[in-house]
Amino acid sequence: MKAFVGLKVVEVDHHATYVQQVDSASSLKEDVMDKNRVEGAAKQVTGSVKEAVGKITGNKRTQAEGAAEKFAGKVQSKVGQAADAVRDKFKK
Repeated sequence: MKAFVGLKVVEVDHHATYVQQVDSASSLKEDVMDKNRVEGAAKQVTGSVKEAVGKITGNKRTQAEGAAEKFAGKVQSKVGQAADAVRDKFKK
């Protein structure tokens, strides 16, 4: 059984981010990840930070903006997952 170690970004273009899955045996498995998944994940992180800053500072507007950005990131990530599923279905 191979242990999952991490991902290595090997190429980024305007449609997708190509990553390699690295395991403990140093073998590589190439996967393609839709750019919406990557951008959505980034928005989720940014939104979470913004929401936390709003909570800490008591700024309701910043907190709400962070929550909205986090939600938008989740939606964008789901769109990317759907695109990946469609691509994988036709890839086989």
